[in-house]
Amino acid sequence: MAEQFRAIGSAGQDEIEKKRPTAAIAVAAFIIFLGLAVQLYSGITALFDLGVLGKGPVPPFFAGDALTEAGRRLFASSFELAYGVGSLVILIGFLRRRRWAWVAAMTWVTVSLAVGLVRYFGDEPRFLNMLAGVVLVLVLNLAAVHRAFGIGRR
Repeated sequence: MAEQFRAIGSAGQDEIEKKRPTAAIAVAAFIIFLGLAVQLYSGITALFDLGVLGKGPVPPFFAGDALTEAGRRLFASSFELAYGVGSLVILIGFLRRRRWAWVAAMTWVTVSLAVGLVRYFGDEPRFLNMLAGVVLVLVLNLAAVHRAFGIGRR
């Protein structure tokens, strides 16, 4: 009888622990939010600079069969916007504590760090983005975060 109460108590404790936000989850969510805000801001301001949004003149994006400099900037800003929207989806799943969101966040930060290395060697480093990515990987690998998302349990 006492074992049944312990089993019910531990299941209830797991449920309470899963609903209660931890500091690690709050830090991870904040880092994800900052990353998506930066990506969306960069993408939208680049579209305004190019004249795609707003009332300015729109430069040609293609010259013959190749992209112009404006076309490359348009492609890069579109990539940043898509990256920001993807981060928003991950943040929503992360705050709802979906297991897929933890996996997606780990994958997303890995891709972000790889892009950061490419930018670093391409003479356009973004050190704060890379630092945020490293901190996010460390936070996502904490035991409290694993417990909250049910990582490692069967």
